[in-house]
Amino acid sequence: SKGKPGDPVWEGKIKNLENNFKSGGYKLFNNKIVDEMWKEIVTFGRYGFNKSHSMAYSFLSYRMAWYKLYYPGQFFAALLNNDKDRMEDWLIAASLIVSVRTPEINISTNKWYYENGILFAPLSSVKYFGEKQVEEFIREREKVGKFTSFEELSKIPKKIFNSRVKKQLYLANAFNALCGDVNQLIDDMSDIVSLTKVERQIQSIGFRIPDSEFTSFFNEEARLGRAAGFVSSTEKRNKGNGDYYVVRMLPFKTFWTKNVSAAQKLKKYDLISADVNNSGEAKNIWRKVS
Repeated sequence: SKGKPGDPVWEGKIKNLENNFKSGGYKLFNNKIVDEMWKEIVTFGRYGFNKSHSMAYSFLSYRMAWYKLYYPGQFFAALLNNDKDRMEDWLIAASLIVSVRTPEINISTNKWYYENGILFAPLSSVKYFGEKQVEEFIREREKVGKFTSFEELSKIPKKIFNSRVKKQLYLANAFNALCGDVNQLIDDMSDIVSLTKVERQIQSIGFRIPDSEFTSFFNEEARLGRAAGFVSSTEKRNKGNGDYYVVRMLPFKTFWTKNVSAAQKLKKYDLISADVNNSGEAKNIWRKVS
């Protein structure tokens, strides 16, 4: 129940809880972190939820944590399918635990789908491939089985599988498992052959998949104490002391820099790292070229 300083019963309960919390926490985490966490818990407990709310949220949190630990792929698939506003945040969190891939023509559905350790993006994330089209395509796939060649795919009715969709699926690397000549499926490739892997992803699905390159870079830069992630946005500012840039990253990091030349080169979804000091300033910025 709620209480307040000066209430001997409440303070006695809190002291026992503190001793148990810290004795266990000190064995697993840095003492300073445990002390700060306890302060936050006590502060919140003075005005927070009553017991019924606390029990309900604790039970929900426990179940979510259990699913994340034992069924991480299904857990993140559910989040991605039901919280689209935070899709890119969940994608990066998922990539640190399971492999994340672009759509796959023989596996993906109209939702995020987890199979054999891999989380696949939905076919409906591909530009011009609407949900109704995807559903009709999946029905065709169920009739004939998995596609093995471009020739087989070319037999899908054009009302379901038109030339624009085919080209965007190719850009999304959805045909990776097929054999044969892609020119059997796509007539004109002249406008896409010069695109990089990242440019192809962004053009076809509108975002960048955090693949193994991302996770390796992110983990190594984190080990070195640097902020790392995809560029979300850059904003030029000036408060009277010269130009500077605010750089927002995925996941959850914002810094500012007077290194204008470096900031001006950044584009959305660039993979970067930065030395960020306690005031939030980054003087050194590194951009990983894919």
